[in-house]
Amino acid sequence: MNRALCRILGYPVDELLPNRSATLPIRTILRRSCQVRAYAQGKIDSYEVEKRDLRKDGRDHLGQEDCGCVRKGDGSIDFLSV
Repeated sequence: MNRALCRILGYPVDELLPNRSATLPIRTILRRSCQVRAYAQGKIDSYEVEKRDLRKDGRDHLGQEDCGCVRKGDGSIDFLSV
């Protein structure tokens, strides 16, 4: 979570954190879970997904999420970048 996303969606951090997953369409949630599984299996190191979030005022916000990971020498994930 960062200030820019809070500003874009019109929420203060304390309101957005508990509700974040509820604003995502089910297709986005499923796509993300598939991507996380592919990360863990070493099949991918990055992905992009178009997403739709619901702003506090009820309007949709369309955006793109770019995610990637850095692996250790043994292939395990060192960290994810979202």
